[in-house]
Amino acid sequence: MATALRYSFFRASCFQVSPNPAHGQCTVLFTDLPPKHVRLFNIDGKLLQEIKPEDNAIEVHLSHSGIFILSVETDSGIFSKRIINW
Repeated sequence: MATALRYSFFRASCFQVSPNPAHGQCTVLFTDLPPKHVRLFNIDGKLLQEIKPEDNAIEVHLSHSGIFILSVETDSGIFSKRIINW
């Protein structure tokens, strides 16, 4: 089942993604406490990964080229960033 991508792209300073563009994997650093959930969607909105972080950083592995949406759920809301993988 696809999940609608209706999350805000505006206040995404609660985390950083590097490198972006990526080549197979990237690191996500959280500036606050670890979030409740991290979800990776493809550009069509299909959920590819769901991660429950326990630290202030995670590694995200990207299996193919494309544009992905990383969604981070915190106590303050849900924030998203695009990741480009080549």
